[in-house]
Amino acid sequence: MVSQKKELQQLIDNWHIEKDAALLYRTVARFEHDEKRKRIFHNLSRFEEEHAGLWEKELKGHGGAVPHFKPRFKTKITLFLIQRLGRRALIDVLERNKQSKIRGYFNQLELFASEALRERIKELFAIEKKHATVLQYLNGKEISPFGGGEFHREGGGIRDIIFGMNDGLLSTFSLVAGVAGGTMSNNVILLAGLAGAIAGAISMAAGAFVSTRAEREVMELQLKIEKKELELMPESEQKELAHLYQRKGIDREQAERIAHTIMQDKDIALDTMAREELGFSPSLMVDPFKAALFSGIFFIIGAAVPIVPFFILYETYAFPAAIICSLSCFFVIGASRTIITGKKALQSGMEMFFIGSGAAAITYVIGTGIGNIIK
Repeated sequence: MVSQKKELQQLIDNWHIEKDAALLYRTVARFEHDEKRKRIFHNLSRFEEEHAGLWEKELKGHGGAVPHFKPRFKTKITLFLIQRLGRRALIDVLERNKQSKIRGYFNQLELFASEALRERIKELFAIEKKHATVLQYLNGKEISPFGGGEFHREGGGIRDIIFGMNDGLLSTFSLVAGVAGGTMSNNVILLAGLAGAIAGAISMAAGAFVSTRAEREVMELQLKIEKKELELMPESEQKELAHLYQRKGIDREQAERIAHTIMQDKDIALDTMAREELGFSPSLMVDPFKAALFSGIFFIIGAAVPIVPFFILYETYAFPAAIICSLSCFFVIGASRTIITGKKALQSGMEMFFIGSGAAAITYVIGTGIGNIIK
């Protein structure tokens, strides 16, 4: 629990957040041409004003003074962008703001000493989640409070292998071709290729680690929120699960029976809500270290294809051999992508073949030009 001073400051912050949100939705409504969407944004603005009124009442009841409302800096920037770019360009920002507010209320569930304030937080938390689904609908996304479908990763390890090798091959072959355009020295090409492959693998692994860890942290936060909801609002969660099953075509009575049965076991309930509501399975969350290792290793494997000929062949034959090996691998990797994309193997293979050829040709021409200038 927090001190009375911090409690009052939190109430002011909650009031200010709701006032900012109301102003944003009013502004969006003003620039919305579709009448149905305009009404929705006006309603969202009205709800946020009502929430601000609730916090104003709580603030006065706890002996605090309601400050004069002035939009915060972030809100002013968002308003400026909405007025210049329109609502459609900023809908993702509004959605993230809503999700940030949901997380903020979640973090306050055990903050206040007053039971009445904790109940108020639970009430608004549930309402904000419903409003989040409305924003996602307006944004053309699957209706889910957190857009969980974003975390569904098709292909898994196979995808990492194919795209890791593809990136390693494409970047290193382009680098080798560019250097070969400027000089036919095997040692120089080999050094450049090795340096590019190592730097690329490190960059690829680091990028995979950072992005996967960020994704995992968001998933873990969502699971934490979902677990807390199951503890604090089991009846509401059961109704929500039953509604999800009804949307899938199950009749109401059967959906309610299934939801009731699932809710009897907390672990099963959490796993089910994660899959049905958030769009991912907790057991399939990606390990950042594994993702980094996979990305780095297969980047190196792809990068090795255009480099190896310079280890074993004379200068006259090394570059032609690197071209043949690399373009052949481009076709194979492109064809292999059909495991994930479902496209025709020949079409996908030829697509990658021409992409690799084009990239190498461009860098070779640039390398030749730079080599002539230097000479």
